[in-house]
Amino acid sequence: MDSAQQLFGTAVDREAAGDLRSAKALYGKVIDTGDEEYAPAAAVRLARLLETTGDLAGARSAYRVAADSGHPLHSRLAARRLAGTATRRYAAEPKLLEPVANPDLYRRNAFRLSGLPVDATARDLRRRGEQLRAAERLGALVEEVDPGAVREALTLVRDPARRIVEELFWLWENQSPEASGGGPALHDAAVLAHAQALDAGDDADPALWRRAYEYWGAVVEEAECWQWLADRVAQLADRRISGQTVETMRAELPRAVLAPQAALAARAAEAGADDIARAHVESLRRSGFPIDVITEALGAATKHLTARVRSACRKAERLTVADPEDGADAVDALLDKVEPLLKAVRLVLGENSNAYGAAADAVALSVNTCVVRYVNEGHDFGDAFEQLEEVLDIAISPQARAAVEPSYVAAGSNVLGELCEDAADRATALPEEGARIAESLLDEIQPTVAALAARVDPDDPLYRECLDGVALCAVSCLGSFHGATGDDETTLAGLSRALDLAVGGEARSAIEVVRIGLRSVCWFCQAEDGRTAVLEAALHGEVDRSELPRVTWKTAGVVVPRCTGCRAAHDRRDRLDSGWAAAPIPVLGVPLVLGGTFALFDAEFGPFSALLFVFVSVFVLFSAYGALVNARQRRAEERRAHLNAALSRFPPIQQLELLGWRLGARPPGL
Repeated sequence: MDSAQQLFGTAVDREAAGDLRSAKALYGKVIDTGDEEYAPAAAVRLARLLETTGDLAGARSAYRVAADSGHPLHSRLAARRLAGTATRRYAAEPKLLEPVANPDLYRRNAFRLSGLPVDATARDLRRRGEQLRAAERLGALVEEVDPGAVREALTLVRDPARRIVEELFWLWENQSPEASGGGPALHDAAVLAHAQALDAGDDADPALWRRAYEYWGAVVEEAECWQWLADRVAQLADRRISGQTVETMRAELPRAVLAPQAALAARAAEAGADDIARAHVESLRRSGFPIDVITEALGAATKHLTARVRSACRKAERLTVADPEDGADAVDALLDKVEPLLKAVRLVLGENSNAYGAAADAVALSVNTCVVRYVNEGHDFGDAFEQLEEVLDIAISPQARAAVEPSYVAAGSNVLGELCEDAADRATALPEEGARIAESLLDEIQPTVAALAARVDPDDPLYRECLDGVALCAVSCLGSFHGATGDDETTLAGLSRALDLAVGGEARSAIEVVRIGLRSVCWFCQAEDGRTAVLEAALHGEVDRSELPRVTWKTAGVVVPRCTGCRAAHDRRDRLDSGWAAAPIPVLGVPLVLGGTFALFDAEFGPFSALLFVFVSVFVLFSAYGALVNARQRRAEERRAHLNAALSRFPPIQQLELLGWRLGARPPGL
């Protein structure tokens, strides 16, 4: 059975992925474990999730579980929620807190650098400045002290709006690492835990990050903390800050707290430290803050990466406009530049994020623009095909793929066309090498065809035309070879490969006609020599009934290979056809009728009986004859239908039927 920690982590992952149903079920399982640390946390997260979905009764029940747990943070938070006194406040962007929301949040804190308490007076600030200047004159500065940083810190805290921000992220009363109570003690525990995690950076224990976020999450909900800060605003008595400033800071705090680790994640991803980046993202996802706030923090941390991607795209487009001859080099440079940037964004935000999708699509569209420009100037299709292939794998949205795909297919078509043109020229010059040239062509086009097949709609007309064009080029090379050598076996082997490549009906039919002509095998039995008893099938088409009752049409004949055995089968006439089966009818009928006639003059038979005998005899004879005639016609129709079905499968006839022609020398009924 999974541990409470594993279940909790999986539940957070499901919630982040939008699978709320599974997340709810997993949070319930964590609660059922009764784990002292993870069960209360799961109860709070479940309650918040139920609140967002409108299940207030379920949310109250989950909060009650957390409130009864006795957990130092979650129980107080749950109790306030049940009492209706806690309010969750979040803002999309930390505008007031943005200047400090980075990995140096505590390292560059003005009070930490100056060594002053958060309630230092203006006099304290002046005295500290004088001490710094005196130490500098006497050369008595401590080696670790940066006088420039201290002077900057003293300048910052003289601005009341910036000072109140610096106070928020420094110790208020004590330096205890544990939140032994609410208010300032809780705040100081949050500052210490978060500062320790940031000081450790990439090596910080995930538990330390989790504890810091739990403390800060509780600070957001703790009214006593914000009252303390509001009192500080009142003490500063500056009209540039007010109680509204405190409310704004409270709303901005969650994303400002997440921003430093989000920046660490982006920094690690950009440096190629994938495992470290994933660990940071995982800690953020398990922070307890809403998913949208976490996503916004990560998005802000990667803005500089997506901006660099767009800048690289603009540069490549400018270079291609200025010098199309170097367009391929400009695109290569662009792809080399953006590959690590896109990888970093994808690692931090995920492949399904809007920011990553927009950046990836921007690259795809920019490369497409550059490629079209330099190809239109007559430059290499091979480079264009490879570059478009790469960006088709990068593009995310259907719109971007739809914009790039036609260029990609066109480039591939030209690459294949150049190979075919070269093969045709060589086969014309060296016809006896035609089979080898065709085989080489079919080998050379495989990488290009495979790349097209993996990325293009199989029903794309230009793609299908490409395949058919290559197949027919191979057939042309094989035709030159056969004309020069008469080697049926080698030619047929090459035609089979060409047929496997062709997809269009016309191309396949043309290849089949050539194959059949070379094989000379009976179409019907596919075994014997088909040259001994060929069948010329008549077809009619282009029927014109516009001048009724006058009807006109055209006829055509198609030679179908057939052996003597199949001809005998087609021409065979059984006894019904020959009439021998009906011969006994007159042989038996004549005596019966004559016997009945003599009976009319025989006294022993009455006239009525004799006439009845003659009538019955004639009826029986004609009925038997009619049944035999019908059976003969039915068998003839079955043989004709079977033959027509076999003929309709013959490729040349099949192709004509697709064009509206039908078997028979004339239209039915004429």
